[in-house]
Amino acid sequence: MRPVLFTVAGFPISSFGLFLLLSFFASLFIVWRVVKLYDLDEEQTIDLIILTAFGGLIGARLLYILLNYPQFLADPLRIFLITKYPGLSFWGALLFGFLILKLFTSRLRINFYQIADFAVVANIAVAVVHAIESQN
Repeated sequence: MRPVLFTVAGFPISSFGLFLLLSFFASLFIVWRVVKLYDLDEEQTIDLIILTAFGGLIGARLLYILLNYPQFLADPLRIFLITKYPGLSFWGALLFGFLILKLFTSRLRINFYQIADFAVVANIAVAVVHAIESQN
């Protein structure tokens, strides 16, 4: 698999990033279909998914920065230049994603365990992308 598929306006689109985005939309679709079967509020669930994804991204970057802080001490601007100085932590994404999910499910008075169960089932698509990318 090629590391960079193409560039758009000088911004490289990597194969891993593209397939990760596709797996996110596939898992979003799976959760939407399952939620529809259980007659839950689809709009709130989609909002929870988007908030959890953003929380996971922020948590992934924060944990990467904490684990590799010597790289960022010389130039703190590197924290925000994620395309020039990439790095995300899987465990940070998982931890912060579930913390955000727990926070907003309690705020919206939704059963956390039911929504977390849907999220785990849907993240099989993301796991498949990680498995394919780790082979290359």
